[in-house]
Amino acid sequence: MLGCFRALLLIGMKGIVIITTDSAPKREFANRLYEESGRRVDLVVVQRAPKKPFASRVLGFVNKVGALGLPRELFFLTLWFCFPNIRKANGWIGERSENSQYAHECAPRTLAVESVNTEKVYNAIVKLSPQLIVIWGGMIVDERTLKIAPQTINMHFGWCPYYRGTNGNYHAILNNDLEHLGITVHYAVSKVDAGGILGVVSGDSKKPIPEFFRDLNDRGEAAYRSIALRLFHGEHIQSSEQDISMGKNYRLKDWTYEKRYRLGKILLAKVQNPTF
Repeated sequence: MLGCFRALLLIGMKGIVIITTDSAPKREFANRLYEESGRRVDLVVVQRAPKKPFASRVLGFVNKVGALGLPRELFFLTLWFCFPNIRKANGWIGERSENSQYAHECAPRTLAVESVNTEKVYNAIVKLSPQLIVIWGGMIVDERTLKIAPQTINMHFGWCPYYRGTNGNYHAILNNDLEHLGITVHYAVSKVDAGGILGVVSGDSKKPIPEFFRDLNDRGEAAYRSIALRLFHGEHIQSSEQDISMGKNYRLKDWTYEKRYRLGKILLAKVQNPTF
């Protein structure tokens, strides 16, 4: 009887909207949340940025590092392409377990766009009036879109407030701050990765690389789905406000080929050590 009553309540509830980018792990995440929520994901907005012309990418590269920094960055770019083991080591941070059950194309209705911050996307979400918006991706979402649903949440691959913005865990490793390797689930606000924290998943230091990252990513994504479902079903989860003065917001322009190369060297060295 209680189960039937709960089902009736769910029928009257608004659903979930996911805002993300296009990748296999994110499709799996969307499909799994769709099933676990009783197919209450009404829309998946997928940002697929068009590939920029070569000349435009070169100009962006130069603008990113500046004329003075260009020779040094070109040197590390050459090293990056000359040492595949360095590139492979960088890839370990994104390791996650395969889940073929959810690897198919998105089951929920999907809206593919070049930018999530358009009138088309905003109007589509407003029309659905979702109970919850779930974000996973590196894009900046307009504040007006964040406010459509009663609750909008985000998953950040870094330990907030210490490492916010782009590639948080990468920078933690570069800073030798291994105690702050983690995944943060937080409310999405206009400031990058600065909303109230709903949960942090830390790494298991007993596990060797790359198992360390696979375990961290698997548990982080599971925690995100769990928190999303709990909020969707009306559970109150106590959040903690961030003191952003305790950390830094890393920007995409901060992520250079020099840092990629240094990160790969650090990870390769740590493979010789059974744990972090």
